[in-house]
Amino acid sequence: MDPRTAATGLAADDSLALTPQYRYDLPYTDEPNALAQLPEPPQDPLAVSPLPTSPLPKPPQPLFRDTFADHWQILSQQASLASADAVAAFSVASNGATQIQSLVEPLTWPVQANLDVAAYPGTLTLTNRDGGNGTALRLDGEIHLTGLAALEGISGQFSQNGTTFTLVAGSLMATPSLDVGRDQRGLRDQRGLLRLATQATTGLLTTPVSLELEPSLLNRYDLTTTLEPLQLRAGDRTWQLWFRDLPIQQVDGQSPAFSRQHTQSAAAEDINDPNAFSRQQNVLRATSGAWGIPPSLQHLSRLRKRFCPSFSFTSTR
Repeated sequence: MDPRTAATGLAADDSLALTPQYRYDLPYTDEPNALAQLPEPPQDPLAVSPLPTSPLPKPPQPLFRDTFADHWQILSQQASLASADAVAAFSVASNGATQIQSLVEPLTWPVQANLDVAAYPGTLTLTNRDGGNGTALRLDGEIHLTGLAALEGISGQFSQNGTTFTLVAGSLMATPSLDVGRDQRGLRDQRGLLRLATQATTGLLTTPVSLELEPSLLNRYDLTTTLEPLQLRAGDRTWQLWFRDLPIQQVDGQSPAFSRQHTQSAAAEDINDPNAFSRQQNVLRATSGAWGIPPSLQHLSRLRKRFCPSFSFTSTR
């Protein structure tokens, strides 16, 4: 229970007037993580000791009224940096109903949640809420979380539009699924990424993947790897290009293409992208590549400088 918790759809605790929330992580580790410090560097036994006339180190200052704000701001920043993302299970749907998110992204599970904290250690019972549509998860049975068994997390058999999902300790087992647009079957993971079988063609390896942004809304890519360098000419020089898992986007009615802009989120600044490992961007950032330096420019490598051509490209095939 946290006084800062947003609405979860669960009834507030009468004794404390706090909103309960179920978290996928272990919240009692937030404080030691936030207050953790690097060990003191070992002292050199040969170092010269301070002279008797050297000033004493300043002791920690006590908290005063005018320093409380800065002190609590530092603690708030430490707590924010120590906590994990996407750990809250309960949220409120647009129709005001209680739902559980992030079990099988991007799907949600409309639930009827009953929390009993009258006796230690308490019990949380989760069942299906009536009225779920075809895009929502449905549980086979009900779940009781109490005592040590609650540390395991959510386990059970879920279904959605004929697809069965098996969760063990909050983790989804790889699930066979059909990509209707490609008419092929593959394995779907917990973050909504469907990976099909890798295909080998002349000089290339292609792994078709589909990311489910919303129920039945997919972004399709071909993760493409070169088996041998490609020859590119720029002016009077020939470059060799090699890449791995280049995400070439597949859009109906358009030529397949790769654009570096798609690999960065809207929050990216220069080379830093705080959303690089989000489920929407992570699959697009598996790219690595290398340029081969033309013989006429080999002397630059002896200068220990990284030399790349001063042009960009969008590849199509």
